[in-house]
Amino acid sequence: MSVMRGNGLDDGEHSPIAESSGSEMDEQDEAMEDVQNSDILDNDGVASCYAARFEIPDRDEDLLSRTTSSYVVKKENIPIDTAQTVIRRLASATEEEDYEKIYVYFDDLFHICRLDTTIRSWSIWLDLIRTLIELFKPFKQSVVNVLCHAVSAGENLPENLAEVCADRVEVLHMFVYLIQRLTFHIEGTVIKRAYEQLGTSAKECENRESNENDDLNEGISEEDVVVWTDLRVEILKIIRFICYINIRRGNSDSVENAIRFLWRPAEPSTQMLRALAAIIVNFAAHPRFAETSSKPDLKELFEYLRPICVDFKLASEVARIIVKASVNFEYLNYRHVKDIRDMDQMMSHMLYYAGMLRPREASLQCLPRPFALLIEKIAESAPETFFENVRGVVPFLEYDPPSMRSAILKAFSQVVCGPDMKPRYLRPGRDARIIRDIMTDQLQAHLADNNLQVRLDVLHYWITIAANRRLPCDSVRKGLYFAVVERLRDKSSPIRIDAMRLLVICVLFNVYGDKLDFESLSEIIRKLSAYKEQVEFVDPDRPGFFVVVDRFKSFEKKMRKMFGADTREQVVRERQ
Repeated sequence: MSVMRGNGLDDGEHSPIAESSGSEMDEQDEAMEDVQNSDILDNDGVASCYAARFEIPDRDEDLLSRTTSSYVVKKENIPIDTAQTVIRRLASATEEEDYEKIYVYFDDLFHICRLDTTIRSWSIWLDLIRTLIELFKPFKQSVVNVLCHAVSAGENLPENLAEVCADRVEVLHMFVYLIQRLTFHIEGTVIKRAYEQLGTSAKECENRESNENDDLNEGISEEDVVVWTDLRVEILKIIRFICYINIRRGNSDSVENAIRFLWRPAEPSTQMLRALAAIIVNFAAHPRFAETSSKPDLKELFEYLRPICVDFKLASEVARIIVKASVNFEYLNYRHVKDIRDMDQMMSHMLYYAGMLRPREASLQCLPRPFALLIEKIAESAPETFFENVRGVVPFLEYDPPSMRSAILKAFSQVVCGPDMKPRYLRPGRDARIIRDIMTDQLQAHLADNNLQVRLDVLHYWITIAANRRLPCDSVRKGLYFAVVERLRDKSSPIRIDAMRLLVICVLFNVYGDKLDFESLSEIIRKLSAYKEQVEFVDPDRPGFFVVVDRFKSFEKKMRKMFGADTREQVVRERQ
């Protein structure tokens, strides 16, 4: 039988409940039990079997909209003494391991935890989240017991088991929703306090969705921060349980990520997983992760995202959350990008969503520094990600800062020299060939970048490409050598030196063969000239002949000019 949802405490009766005698408490418990054993949910006479179940909403306001197809919070805002009473009664339910009481008090808990709550008390938030963590422990064992049956039941669950699974899912949603909202409030206050201790403006906290009171953290002691640090670990344990739980079947096979079997089909709620990811990203916003010593902790924190991205295939959702939040994470220097660089799909989605956040104003030529820093870190940590996202990345080359352009172009050069760009993959018309051409075209164009450092960096990248014998013939045809020669006239002497180095390497490791010298080329030109004269003597009217002749003349002229053949012949004649 489905567990009934109650309406919690009435606003006008919070004091009598808090001061009621033992007999009155028993009467209220009996009355509640009578309600749970009845078929009536509320005063409107809606039967329990038709009651909409709770699902984590996109916005808190969605729970206040009266509709027959979704769960509705029927109570109005509650005063602070009612909130304290609710937490005490929920704590007593914890002692009895009665996690189903979360149904009864959810409407009151909603008004304590919602983002724009009027109850802005650190002590109440801390007491409530501690109580929820303790109440989750008996619920966890109940979930394990249900999953032992659900994983072996097949696609179609028996009616009674399906009802039990739906009950557990609803309670799980309530736990995750309330913990996620409380984490937002508490961690946001802790982050703001950490900034104030560092003497830094906490603009990251000012941009958060909630309106934090300026004096909220005045009553926070060091002991409270230590308590929250311990509770943060407990919250991560809850996330680990939800994401990693394994259940053994009767044949001793282990079923990984078994939480999904509470649903049919076996796919967990996207909203729930999104809320769990938001908690993790929220923890990552703390400025302590800017310290080198915290790098292992940051890596461990982002490991919790792996099952959400890989096993539950929500890389796109997690990437959206990270990119949206990360524009305020400049102090992190984006170390988390290295920790998740092997999650190719999520990195691709991060680039995609970063592209969507790109400024559209034509007058704005400089990206915000945190945003540019994100692109730089992705380029440095996972350049191979650019292979499949090159079209979304190229528009960023139109913006400052120059360091971002250099990072993107460096990633391009690494991709060009990488294993995906071997000659056998670069046949005309293939995607790899198209992507290679896009990247090399941008590298060639930015040889004339308006920033000196970018021009110098791009020359270095071309030197690396040439030294690895990955210089494309298409780039040579498009005037790469002439673009490099232009750099010999640059005002910067380091650029002129590197341009000369690149030209020397192009001669030594040219794309046309192992050897490139004047004598051998002169012999090839002589043979081609003789062959041309022979063809002209045999049949000068053959179709296409004059086209070949014109092309040869153009080729001969360019080669002589490039290698100074006319000058050398003149010197030889003068010596004779």
